[in-house]
Amino acid sequence: MLKLECNVAVFRNLIDSIGKIVSEVVMVFTKKGVKLQCMDTNHVGLIMLSLPKTTFVKYTCATDQQLGINLTSFIKILNCAAPKDVCVLSTDPLEPDLLQVEFSNRLRAFQYSLKLMDLAYSPIDIPDRDDDVVVVFPSYELQSVIKDLSPLGAELRVQAGPTSITFNVESDTGKGTYKIDYKKLPSDNSSNDASSSSSSSSTDDATAPATANASISTAVACTEFNGSVKQLFSLKYLSNFSKACSFCDKVELRLKENQPLVIRFPLPRMSDNLIVPESGAANFGILLFFLAPKVEDTTQI
Repeated sequence: MLKLECNVAVFRNLIDSIGKIVSEVVMVFTKKGVKLQCMDTNHVGLIMLSLPKTTFVKYTCATDQQLGINLTSFIKILNCAAPKDVCVLSTDPLEPDLLQVEFSNRLRAFQYSLKLMDLAYSPIDIPDRDDDVVVVFPSYELQSVIKDLSPLGAELRVQAGPTSITFNVESDTGKGTYKIDYKKLPSDNSSNDASSSSSSSSTDDATAPATANASISTAVACTEFNGSVKQLFSLKYLSNFSKACSFCDKVELRLKENQPLVIRFPLPRMSDNLIVPESGAANFGILLFFLAPKVEDTTQI
């Protein structure tokens, strides 16, 4: 038997961001938490999700379960909930082909039985790698870059060097460039002091930093550099991936020449509406998007 309880607003945003890429998934529930791995039909984007049981308000899973879920239907059900509703997902051994979904608050309760799908599950073994460049962005900064450049073309060229990262888009109508210089992050002591002083600040607006400490809130920092990278990616996929920026404050881009781009999102606890500070986010799950680079045609006529 499975039963978990979470805040519906955070969980719905998470599922919706995954649903932008794939329509069907197998969610794996174990005693330790929830895992998901899926690839889009074009084999361009890969999604990996890990939610330890501490992510949820309550979590019980007696035996491991693999549930095939139609995300289109699931998101429609989640959209029936009010933002502050408590969401409870459960399964019953007597009805193994159904996922029970319940929303409740002080005034009402909503129940729905979602029919599960029989989907094959073949997880991909992702080997460890040494990245050429790792860049940490404020989530609103990366989301802004992609949003601004998406209308200008279909492909985004990313050039990451030792001092800056540049995003270029080009089409028949023109071209655009977005260059960001890295800022040096504060030392551990100053970072801890600043974190303490800003912990009481509100983070209601994810599109603009609430704190005046630019070194923490607005810094785009290169945390690892082993060589410059220049790659081309689909802006459509990046635009869909960027939807996940709405529920974390920091986003990590990991680049390696001739290998997929990895976008790492630290996730908030599923009992809160607030964005969780990066220092604590690792305790509450990780969402990874892998995007294969496009092969550039260098043939000259």
